[in-house]
Amino acid sequence: MTSVLRNLFNHRNLLFQFVQRDIVARYRGSYLGLVWTLVQPLVMLVVYSFVFSVIFKVKWGNAEGVSKLDFAMVTFAGLIIFQIFSEPMYRSTAILSANSNYVKKVVFPLEILPTSAVFSGIILNMFSMIILIATLFFYQYPVGWNLLLIPVLILPLTLFTLGFSYIVTTLGVFFKDLGQAMGIIMNILFYISPVFYPVTAVPKEFQIYMNLNPLTFFVESFRAITIYNTQPNWMNYIVMLIISLFLFFLGSTLFNKSKETFSDVI
Repeated sequence: MTSVLRNLFNHRNLLFQFVQRDIVARYRGSYLGLVWTLVQPLVMLVVYSFVFSVIFKVKWGNAEGVSKLDFAMVTFAGLIIFQIFSEPMYRSTAILSANSNYVKKVVFPLEILPTSAVFSGIILNMFSMIILIATLFFYQYPVGWNLLLIPVLILPLTLFTLGFSYIVTTLGVFFKDLGQAMGIIMNILFYISPVFYPVTAVPKEFQIYMNLNPLTFFVESFRAITIYNTQPNWMNYIVMLIISLFLFFLGSTLFNKSKETFSDVI
């Protein structure tokens, strides 16, 4: 882990350039450019809100009098957190194969590739956060100083995502089918994460399994901070921070020990 962190720090300018390249390359040639970072989540929000709250008439838990706007806001908050995690997972499966010219360079710090994918995803989803917060202000939700806790929550989420990204990147080199399987895995994870429903809506005998899903903590805590103007459960936060640090250690160690063989496989 220390080797990975040292490489990232020593090549921080290169990391910044790759993050910038990722963001620019994603929308190069399109007329709307970065506007797509706002359009895509908004379209998803409208479609999902219509399907679940209008067609299926899903309520937020057992709450009465919850408006479609309330449903849209809590759903949007859940989507933001899920996208921060899921987007790098999709990219990590083949990110080294797609950049094989860098893999074959002896002096290139390969940690830059999956790390830049995670950071660029966080930055792009910050636009969605801005939309969410602006909407909450506009409709006079009880927004308060707890918004300052967003970076505190993003810290373990970043470590957690980085750890998984290093693992997926490493496995993706040796198991090409992982790219196909990742779509199935993310779809399953999407529906077992409390994006469209609170944990309390799940039968009690299954809630323990829901809470074992790390994204449950991040989604629920982000909603608490942004929409309900409350603080996350700090004991759970400490536990999740420790888990995220361990996963980052595990992923970075696996990546670091395997990277010398990448050029032979790709």
